[in-house]
Amino acid sequence: MEENMLASVIVTDRELALMKVIQKIFPSATTFLCRWHISRNVLANCKNLFETNEIWQTFISSWNLLVLSASEEEFAQRLKGMETDFSKYPIVLTYIRNVWLDKCKEKFVSAWTNSVMHFRNVESSHSKLKKQLRTSRGTFESSWTKIHTFLEF
Repeated sequence: MEENMLASVIVTDRELALMKVIQKIFPSATTFLCRWHISRNVLANCKNLFETNEIWQTFISSWNLLVLSASEEEFAQRLKGMETDFSKYPIVLTYIRNVWLDKCKEKFVSAWTNSVMHFRNVESSHSKLKKQLRTSRGTFESSWTKIHTFLEF
């Protein structure tokens, strides 16, 4: 591939080995974390800690608003609100802070990701691309052709 064809933004799940390889192979690329995968992890690790589905829905709505914060100030304000609203759930707050916010918020929260040009709705595009590829066993050439065709539409 020619130099000007290298990816400038790469979105992954939080697979540390993959992230290291991406950093080595594409050192100038910006790496983001997939919000869909993060939401699935928050669901798996937190939902059962809430007494009712209603409280869980309130929490996940607050989490989604936090992730979509347009500025660092808005992020700080929403995080403070979540910490107040969900103070009865210190395990949940510790989890989202230690696993997601303190280590990598710059890779998925809009206040930071919006400073880099990228396709915002990556999660749904990823799903559509997977349907287009149909298999993980294709050759590089066949995959490249399918990806190129997908991007043209």
